[in-house]
Amino acid sequence: MANIVINIDGIEGATRLLSRSFTPIMQTITLAVGELVRDEIATYPGPVILPIEWSSAKQRAYYFAMRREEGLGPGYTRISDPMSQRLKESWTTDQVGAHDALLTSRATYAYWVQSKDGQQPFHRNTGWITDEAAVQNVEASGDIDRVASDAIARWLGD
Repeated sequence: MANIVINIDGIEGATRLLSRSFTPIMQTITLAVGELVRDEIATYPGPVILPIEWSSAKQRAYYFAMRREEGLGPGYTRISDPMSQRLKESWTTDQVGAHDALLTSRATYAYWVQSKDGQQPFHRNTGWITDEAAVQNVEASGDIDRVASDAIARWLGD
């Protein structure tokens, strides 16, 4: 946790500081933390690990049937495949309310690739980071304290 020391000189200084809205600083911090998590999760892993570990025979059959229906070969090529929704680029961070940020993906398959609860074995094996791991990595990095301290210092300097 960051240690912040604020020196207030006199009642006028206290009144001036305490009468300011904390909403802008909280928005700055939460959006910055959301961006840190986005940067962490929006990373492509290395190449696919073979053989593919399907969750079930039904899942495997569905995948190949879907590819045939679209007129595509059996192999998926990250980014350049016609079915790719560019997962890395699909992650966005938005301000929600006064104190929250929301990280979302427009890729319809993001849940199956990067969520802790839905990640499929072959995505895990390839090295796709989960949402939970991305948050844990950012928490462990110390970057949250850094961005919060920087934002508060700028806010106090206004």
